[in-house]
Amino acid sequence: MERLSFFLILVASICTTTIASSQSNDISFLHQCAKHMGEPCGKQVYNKMFTSNKTEISIDCCYKLFQTGSYCHTKMTLFILETNQKYENEEWIHYLTRADDIFNKCDLATRPDDTKFLSACIEKIGSRCGEEVFNSIVNNTSTTEKCCDKLLYMGERCHTNMAKILIRTPEMKNMDPIEFMERSKSVYDECS
Repeated sequence: MERLSFFLILVASICTTTIASSQSNDISFLHQCAKHMGEPCGKQVYNKMFTSNKTEISIDCCYKLFQTGSYCHTKMTLFILETNQKYENEEWIHYLTRADDIFNKCDLATRPDDTKFLSACIEKIGSRCGEEVFNSIVNNTSTTEKCCDKLLYMGERCHTNMAKILIRTPEMKNMDPIEFMERSKSVYDECS
């Protein structure tokens, strides 16, 4: 019997340590999610989800939300619902559905045009100039006259849609989407 008690104490101790460690990891993860969203975009999403305020989420914040990811967005929503006494006796399904709706609307708002259109854009600019323009956006370098001509021939709609598809890739997670889209527009404007 004594051996069983010792075993139960050991199991309880391991479970407690695992839960505490898991909660610490969750808090760290949520902190990273919030940091990536930033305060202005975080407030827009919070107000849209939890207040009667008619806040609209800006396109820039939609990029941030989509780039942060659905998992982060859902975990943040659950954290707010679990830690705020205001929501203790409410049905959470309403808020979780609203969170999904917001994410899906942001996905639609930031989604580039169809792949056929993008393929035609890539053909117009070519891989060498496409890479040069990308580097101009990311590394703030200049674009040669030849590549500027190809960029202008490709057109602003193509350029904007290519930027949209790039910022949505996992490789660009550390790039601020608002800054990326602004730089993208600047590169196009400089070429024209």
